[in-house]
Amino acid sequence: MQLKHENYFGAKVKFYIKILFLTFLVYNAFSADKITLEQCYQLAEKNYPAARQIEEQKSVSDLKIKNFNAKYYPGLNLFGQATYQSDVTKVNLPPQFPITIPYLTKDQYRFGVSVDQLIWDGGAIGDSKALERVQSDAAQTGIEVELYNLRQKINDSYFNVILLRKKQEQLEITKADLVSKLTTIRIKVYNGVLLGNNADILDVEIQKIEQTGEEVQAGIKTSIYALEQLLNSNIGDSTYFELPSPDFGDTAETEHLRKEYRLFSLNKSGLDAMQELNSSSYYPKIAAFAQYMYGKPGFNMFNPDFQTFYIVGLKASWNIWDWNTTSRENEILKIQKDIVNSQEDVFSLNLSIALKNYLNEIDKLENLIEQDKQIIILRHKIVEQASSQLDNGVITATEYVADVNAESQARLALEVHNVELVRAKVNYLTQAGKN
Repeated sequence: MQLKHENYFGAKVKFYIKILFLTFLVYNAFSADKITLEQCYQLAEKNYPAARQIEEQKSVSDLKIKNFNAKYYPGLNLFGQATYQSDVTKVNLPPQFPITIPYLTKDQYRFGVSVDQLIWDGGAIGDSKALERVQSDAAQTGIEVELYNLRQKINDSYFNVILLRKKQEQLEITKADLVSKLTTIRIKVYNGVLLGNNADILDVEIQKIEQTGEEVQAGIKTSIYALEQLLNSNIGDSTYFELPSPDFGDTAETEHLRKEYRLFSLNKSGLDAMQELNSSSYYPKIAAFAQYMYGKPGFNMFNPDFQTFYIVGLKASWNIWDWNTTSRENEILKIQKDIVNSQEDVFSLNLSIALKNYLNEIDKLENLIEQDKQIIILRHKIVEQASSQLDNGVITATEYVADVNAESQARLALEVHNVELVRAKVNYLTQAGKN
């Protein structure tokens, strides 16, 4: 009767400890602040230092486009010069001609304003604007690629917190089981039914679990701190990390969803635009001009006094031979385009390998989870038998602890594999470029 009472007492203590612990977990889960993986992505895109560069790059591009447009407007310039020359033109007539022709002084002055209006530049300004737009889009897309690649680091820290907390929960459950069993064993030791070292063995194991728990807690803090740095936001150690439910769907539709493909396309378009700009250098440049001046001498060379005068007209320039520099520059651009194509092929190959690896990982984890469920059922039966055997002195506390740890590891393996399965799916979607 006494043994029966002790078993009942131990079972009641074990039951109440589990209830209190699970209540504590549920309370923390629903009372603490929550954060989702999608929220982490949004915070990173908003707060990461590189995110500000997108708007800054847009502003820079808009200013450059305005500068290009300004080249269509008339150019207004003031100019002036004062010179002294060694000789001037003189006309000496024979004495029989009673005409005096004034001659110019050696000091000459000219001040005025010049207006230039571009009429045609062979399309150079338009090609320059097209190149600037493509290069600006490429720069912005490059920043978006950098921000998107940040997701993998976020995934690592986010899921590491969840995995460590799963381990922490399992440690607490195992500790609760051992504390409950320790209470029962101490009663039996007190009554002389079992040796005292059985209680000491359980007590040591509980302390080892507490030490492991401290290490796990430190790992959680480290991962949360890393995540806070990536998000530039304060998360807090008590924040509840919600396990995502990824919409895995059809894994076949993953071609060219990554932003890198847009970046490759823009880089090639930029090289094409540069080639167009080079071609425009073949064409002549035509402009109108007007100059209004004050100085001496003017256009009337026989008037040595200060006077006003002006000139209007058209001017053209045409570089008809550049020693094949433009042709060589276009050849360089063609080679660079081939390099970009090669980089795109390498990226596609590596991406295909990574996606296949994640699919294999997902299949493996799904199989492991099914095996974990069967192992837990068997381990639980073993622990129930070991518990009864320890109560009756058939086995030692060391043997019982080994069975309890084996069940705990099996349950932890199931929890870990479930989280790893979600992580593998999320990583697959991240690699594929899907939200």
